[in-house]
Amino acid sequence: MQPAQIEPAPAEHRMIVPTAAPAQAYVAPAAHSHGGWLIQIGAFDDEVQAKQHLSAAQEPLDRAVDLLPHDSVPKAFRAFTTYLNGLYGRDSAREAVGWTQMAEAATANLFFNRAVALFIEPQFISGASDDYQTRIMGWLDDILTLSVQDSDVYPDVLTSRLVPHDPEGAALMFGDVAAKGGHLADASRWYGISLSFGASSGFPFQAITQQRLATVEARLAAGEEAPDPSTNSVIGVQGVSDCTLCHFGTR
Repeated sequence: MQPAQIEPAPAEHRMIVPTAAPAQAYVAPAAHSHGGWLIQIGAFDDEVQAKQHLSAAQEPLDRAVDLLPHDSVPKAFRAFTTYLNGLYGRDSAREAVGWTQMAEAATANLFFNRAVALFIEPQFISGASDDYQTRIMGWLDDILTLSVQDSDVYPDVLTSRLVPHDPEGAALMFGDVAAKGGHLADASRWYGISLSFGASSGFPFQAITQQRLATVEARLAAGEEAPDPSTNSVIGVQGVSDCTLCHFGTR
């Protein structure tokens, strides 16, 4: 993810127009058994390695939030680190602190922190739950509204060279979020947004998005995601870090 920075002063609104870019195919690493979301999030080779990185990240992120109280971005990453350390350490109190921190982060930055939350949170929550249908789907609607109303977001993920495929990568995951909740129209819309941007940007995961859109109606009709009650589902691409979907390649 893009390093934290002090929030800039408001800039002029601008229209974002996808521009043609040469395709850059994603080459997956050697096959590993990515058997859980601790591994999925960071795409580490094994759970022991993933736990070590996760544990090591906690103190620096806690410190970043303390040192940068007016920067909203570290709050989201600290929240997820707290939650996941609690989850995999079987510490329910720490899990609860992580969720509280995430709620605060989502309030501090309505666009970016909620978007990041939607990459991670939905896989832990049953798509059939009231929480998913109200809060998660509500946040998904908020992201669409905010992205249309104001392109000057912080951090500047929509045009930054550090995030060459943010709109299409994020929209692919948002489509998965909607599909897990059993919302066909929303899922189709988000997959379509991803394909629209990806068609001119050389999105490495364009073929996967096309497949998701082509099969989403059948998946929901078959009851696979109508809604999906599981709490261990994939949002994004199995075995690929969520960050990779937006950050891999060049703008």
